[in-house]
Parts: sequence; C-alpha cells; structure tokens
Amino acid sequence: DVEQLSDEAASTGAQRAIDCQRGQEVTMIGTLRSVECNGKSCAGGVKAELFDGTDSVMLVWLGQRRIPGIESGRTLKVHGRVG
Repeated sequence: DVEQLSDEAASTGAQRAIDCQRGQEVTMIGTLRSVECNGKSCAGGVKAELFDGTDSVMLVWLGQRRIPGIESGRTLKVHGRVG
C-alpha cells in the first residue's frame, strides 16, 4: 500500500524517492516492483525498480548475474548514490 510505504520511509529516516537529487547519497526503503538481468552474461548487472510510495528509482548492481533474495515483491532498505 502506497501510504504504508511512504510512512515506513518517514519513520525510519529514509529519504523519499521524490525528494532525491542526482549525485546525492541516500538511504531508501521500498518494494521491488521488477528485477531483471540484461543479456546472456548479464554484463550490465542486475537491475531492479524500487518503489517507496512516492516515486520509483532504478537500482543497479554492476557485475552481478544474480543476487539471492533480490526478487519482485521484496521490501528492501538500500543505500547508495543517485545517478
């Protein structure tokens, strides 16, 4: 539920996706909407769409083919730089 995701982010001190700026280092909480691996060798890494109740961001793990536990519907707390 959108409101619950947004409230969870606020209660943990995580930034909301809608407020994030390019280049900013952030911690976010949200639900994975989709997870994909491009190409046979996954040279581009694993990509996942994280939705936090305000907006979506694309997460990228370079050099990874698969990450156990990273699957659609999973709730995650992530930390990184907005590209």
